[in-house]
Amino acid sequence: MAFHAQIQSERIRLVALSAALAGAEVDPCAIYDDLTSRAHRLQSGAETLELTEVAAAASSLKLAARCASLSHADNTDTTVWTALVALVSAMGTLAPA
Repeated sequence: MAFHAQIQSERIRLVALSAALAGAEVDPCAIYDDLTSRAHRLQSGAETLELTEVAAAASSLKLAARCASLSHADNTDTTVWTALVALVSAMGTLAPA
């Protein structure tokens, strides 16, 4: 299934974004905005395919990253990190098609 391949590609991008977030020394709002949009797309696709764990984790990241961006949180926002780890983990449990 093409979406499973896309999920694994997005998983790699999320790991790269987590590295960028960890190293952000200035306002990480652009990273939070990128996380928000990626999580939104993942949530939509996962809901369509009834991948409930991925959809729920993506929703959590979308909301956490959006709040962090709006509040200009620093790069250590625990809600974002918790949601990011949960999503990457959920994505890793999917078997390739």
